[in-house]
Amino acid sequence: MNGRPLNYCTIQVNYKKAIKKADLPYSGTHILRHGMATLARKVGGGLDAVVAMTGHKDYKLADHYSKLDSEYQRELSEKIMGVMREKEKVDVSEFGNVIELRK
Repeated sequence: MNGRPLNYCTIQVNYKKAIKKADLPYSGTHILRHGMATLARKVGGGLDAVVAMTGHKDYKLADHYSKLDSEYQRELSEKIMGVMREKEKVDVSEFGNVIELRK
């Protein structure tokens, strides 16, 4: 609020009110940390973004909090392959997702 982070009690109170208003079962605010870490990883593109968002010091823990589903990982892999194919101007379609390193 006013450019400052919300304190934990404010988050809890507002979360509980929203859950009750939506008539959903209460699950605790800890899931918000996982959700925010996952969004940071998707938008920021890596564990550095998760570490910055969550304040974790350990990349292993940041990875745990920001697991990406297999569909997102597949889409990301395809995007990377597209960029690599464009840069290399090599037709690697017959190799699937393998790039020839030597000619």
